[in-house]
Amino acid sequence: MKKRTYKVTVDYGQTFEAMVAAGNYDDVFPSVSSDRFPITGEGKVERELLLARVPDDPKYSPRSASEVIAELDRHGLRPAKIEDLLALGARYPGLQREFQIVVIGSRWADPDGGHVFPFLSYHEGERILNGDDFTGGGIDPPDFSGVDLGPRPERILAVRKDAA
Repeated sequence: MKKRTYKVTVDYGQTFEAMVAAGNYDDVFPSVSSDRFPITGEGKVERELLLARVPDDPKYSPRSASEVIAELDRHGLRPAKIEDLLALGARYPGLQREFQIVVIGSRWADPDGGHVFPFLSYHEGERILNGDDFTGGGIDPPDFSGVDLGPRPERILAVRKDAA
């Protein structure tokens, strides 16, 4: 698992809407909202975020979210949350032009039984904040087993476990 690191400040004094506005996205899909992805925390927290690249070869690559979490754990990392993604998008707006960035530390259970994960992407000149289940509409168990992330997430955003 290859990693790139980025320093951000997560300001828990901001509302979800203010965090989204700070990212100056061209499009924000309704699947990503404050009622679906609540922000919890206090103060301002400095974090070093890592973009973990999951290799494309399934022989060497975890594909389910639970496998990705286990792989992150082996490297002393934990999945990042929505507030980390929003801080990254605001601080480093060009990153999502290079590749899609997904967080699996925040998810919304949709009424159909799936789990939506927020992500940053770039399409036809627009920076996009979106959410997807990455499963093709399948029902995902709460422990992430069977949640196939497939080839779509190019980078998984993570945080060092010893970080606040």
